[in-house]
Amino acid sequence: MNQLVELFSKWKMQLVDTVRKEVGVQIESEFQTWKVITNQIEDRIAQCEAKITSRIEPEHTRADACGLNDEDWPCLSCSHTSKPVDQGKVREIIKEAVNQQQEEDKEVEARRNNLVMYNIPENQSEKRDERLKADKDFIVTMCDDVAGIRITDSDILKCIRLGAYSDDKVRPLLISMTGEDTRDGILRMGKDLGLSGRRYSRIGNAPDQGRRNNF
Repeated sequence: MNQLVELFSKWKMQLVDTVRKEVGVQIESEFQTWKVITNQIEDRIAQCEAKITSRIEPEHTRADACGLNDEDWPCLSCSHTSKPVDQGKVREIIKEAVNQQQEEDKEVEARRNNLVMYNIPENQSEKRDERLKADKDFIVTMCDDVAGIRITDSDILKCIRLGAYSDDKVRPLLISMTGEDTRDGILRMGKDLGLSGRRYSRIGNAPDQGRRNNF
C-alpha cells in the first residue's frame, strides 16, 4: 500500500509538471500570436495617422505667423486662436482613410497568387472558350517542358488577356493560380525561358503589380 501511495504521488507530480509545461507552451504561443496582431494594428494606425496628417494640413503656407488665412486651423506660432476644428470633418477623413487602406489590403490579397505572362501566342478563334483552352494548354505544357512543374487547367483560376485585341501585338496574359507556391514556381521559371528553345525564348513573366486601365 505504501508503495502504491508513493507511486501515485510521483505520478501526480509528473502529471502536474507536464500540465504546467503544456500550459506554458500554449500561453507562449498565444502571446506571440497577439504580439503579431498588435504590431499589425499599430502599423495600420500609423498609416491612417499619416494619411490624416497629409489631408488636414493647411493648403497655403502663412506669410505672417499671426495671420489666420485658413479659418479652419489655429495658428500654432502665436496666442491667437481660430475657430474650433470640425470634429465631424475629422471623423469623415479618418473613415475615408481607413476605407482606402482596407481597399488597398483587399487588392493586395486578391493579387497574391497572380502573375503576368508576356508573348504567349494568341489563339485566333472567334470562340472565347477555345481561346481560353488554348492559353491554359500552353501554360500547362510550358511549365512541364521548362521546369517540370506539373499543373492542370484546374490549377489556373483565372486566365485573362489584358487590353484590346490588336493584329500587330500579343496581349499580356494575367493568370491567377490556386496556390502561392505554384505561382512562385512559375515566376522562378522565368530565368530559364530564354534557354528553352525557340518556342519559349521570347516569353517573360512578372508578378501582378495591381490596377490597370483595361482588361
